[in-house]
Parts: sequence; structure tokens; C-alpha cells
Amino acid sequence: MGYQGLERIFRHVASCVVVICICASGLALADNRTGAGLACVEGHAPVTMMFMNPSLGVALGAGSTGGAGGACPSIEAGRTFNENLAAGEYHLVMTANGSPDAFDYQLQLTVIPSN
Repeated sequence: MGYQGLERIFRHVASCVVVICICASGLALADNRTGAGLACVEGHAPVTMMFMNPSLGVALGAGSTGGAGGACPSIEAGRTFNENLAAGEYHLVMTANGSPDAFDYQLQLTVIPSN
């Protein structure tokens, strides 16, 4: 079975919640870039990315900088909190922190089923 992907451009957003539905166990990856689809450079609006399990009411982990998104956070393979996820609903929460208080960004989300 293949992967499911989503690519979306958000314009002038202060915060956003993306609902991710995983039908079977799998891996979730997220890559945040500028509105033009480029890796962020230092000085880009500071953004946080949290991966949440809403049924438990907890954050499973946070995106980190220095990966595919450059200075913008991403959640990549090799992070234990996004692997072997049970079927269910998860939330990816993006929030602008600082100035400017809203930003344009492109989010690429990939879900890869386990076997």
C-alpha cells in the first residue's frame, strides 16, 4: 500500500490545526516551508509545530528546525513520536510566535501506512 500526501498553501495565518486521520498504523511526516515552497531561512517568522493526540489531550512531540524546512519546523522520519501510530485522529498545530504574528506557509503532510 502506498502513501497519502497533502500539500496545502496557507495565506496570512496566525495559527492552524490540521486534522490527520490514520486508518491503519503508520508514520506521519510534516514539512513546513515558506509560502513560495522554499526552505525557511533564519529571520523567517518564528513558527511552532506540535503533533497532538486529541483523544488523550497530549502533545506527542514537536517539529524541529534544521531539516527539510530549514529554519521552519518539520517532523521527519526517525522521531519516535510519529512512528507506528495507532489508527485514529491526530492534530498538527501550527502557530506563529512573534513578529509578524501571521505568515504564509506551505505544508506538506505525508502518511505512510505500516505494511
